[in-house]
Amino acid sequence: MRRVLIVDDDGDYLEQMVRALSWDATASERPELLTAGTGRDAIAKGVRYQPHVLIIDWMLRDQMHGLHVTSALRAVHPQMQTILITGFVSQDLQTAAERNGVFAIVEKPFELEDFRNHVRSALDTPVSRPSFAALAIIEVGTGGDIRYANTRARELFNESSLGDSVGHMRDLFEPDAIPDLAQAVDRWVSATPRSGKLLTWNVRTQPANGEGSRLVVIQRSSDPQYLHQRLIELLLGAEATSPTYWSCPGRVLVVDGDAVARRMAVSMLEAAGAGCYTAATHDQALRLFDGDEDIQFVVLDANVRGDDLPELVRELQSRRPSVILVGNGDLDKRAVFESMGIEKFLLKPWRGIEFVDLFLDT
Repeated sequence: MRRVLIVDDDGDYLEQMVRALSWDATASERPELLTAGTGRDAIAKGVRYQPHVLIIDWMLRDQMHGLHVTSALRAVHPQMQTILITGFVSQDLQTAAERNGVFAIVEKPFELEDFRNHVRSALDTPVSRPSFAALAIIEVGTGGDIRYANTRARELFNESSLGDSVGHMRDLFEPDAIPDLAQAVDRWVSATPRSGKLLTWNVRTQPANGEGSRLVVIQRSSDPQYLHQRLIELLLGAEATSPTYWSCPGRVLVVDGDAVARRMAVSMLEAAGAGCYTAATHDQALRLFDGDEDIQFVVLDANVRGDDLPELVRELQSRRPSVILVGNGDLDKRAVFESMGIEKFLLKPWRGIEFVDLFLDT
């Protein structure tokens, strides 16, 4: 049976999508449905559930968005199609969606029949360019039984002459070299596979869930441990092992007419652990701002063409007086922002650590 994972933190929309996909059809045509309300829950269920189609809202409220979940799950299940749900479609979002292999973007509010047609099409359309299964993932039960191994893990087993019949940790590793998974929760642990070849693997895992099972990531010892680190942290729900500076509860909205500047800002903020959005115009900024009450900071570039900066400042402050506004531009623009009562200012070109520290010093 074909499987669909639906993810939205809005319970009404989630229920609406579930009802829409429970269409009147024969049992063989109706997809099996699973739901999640957060990005973290979606990743945990998606790895085990192996959905053919992921339907996910872009704006999730647990410091990750729909494309984070998509990239994590496609690293494990490269044949998965994604339908992205959003109340606002921007050029930045379309570009990022294409880069992440998204099948379709559906804008809220949507007609149920249109939504069903998108899902039917995604179920019937093979992924044109499957992403590489970047991570070898297995699920291990309480007794060491291997309940699931993804394509990349099976490839790793075959490379090591272990074959596809591996069903238990003792089939994978030498008796005196089975890794202690309790130690592998917060660091990489070295292990020797049961193979005639001189090989060493590194393994990383997560605490066992309520059923006693856990996901385990396997890498060759020759692979750098920082390789795919962000994906591994997303999949295992681990604390970041790379430097993470962000300690603010809210998100950042970057308003800049320069696409390169927007991408640089997103890259630095997400690397620091922040959640952020981008807008190219003031109208886009207001729509995004209204759509997420967790936006705490708004970075305003002084040179967004054709827009009234003082009016945008008034609109943002009237809609959410607690919002923290940050000016952004050349040195001669500092006085422009100060005249509007905005004291925080980022001087272009900025360096990454200065950019992030300005928010943390607030």
